[in-house]
Amino acid sequence: MFAIILALFYGAYLYVISGSPAEIVYISSTGFLYHWYLVWSIVLGIVVILFTSLVTLGFTIIGGMTDRKIGTFIGFLCGGAVSFYATIKFIIRRILYTGGAYMLSIALFVKNGAYMWDYVLLGLGAAFIVIAVFTKKHRKASVKFKESKQK
Repeated sequence: MFAIILALFYGAYLYVISGSPAEIVYISSTGFLYHWYLVWSIVLGIVVILFTSLVTLGFTIIGGMTDRKIGTFIGFLCGGAVSFYATIKFIIRRILYTGGAYMLSIALFVKNGAYMWDYVLLGLGAAFIVIAVFTKKHRKASVKFKESKQK
């Protein structure tokens, strides 16, 4: 969501201050959004890989404290399951963000000297980003709802 707001401010700056045409503003803003999501996907991907490796290792060590091989194996399986779930969830959301921004950035193109829209890419790109944003917000809202219900 922060990246979308930054892209909007960047587009507003280009349009109002620089006086760029709307097509150039759109291409620049969506290009910024795509590169933002791409860079942060790589950075956060490294963090997720390190975190999930530590979780798997931690569960394996905790399971191994039982002095039985089955405990180590069960600990490894539990850690692996948690890590697998976190990794899959991360990958899906990052694909939605980055893929959506990429589709938006190539939805406007130049053909024979005129700007043309690819409405399929425009719709899919917007849908991907909306799904990624609302799945994150929905999760937070449902947790708050469950907490308020328990009181």
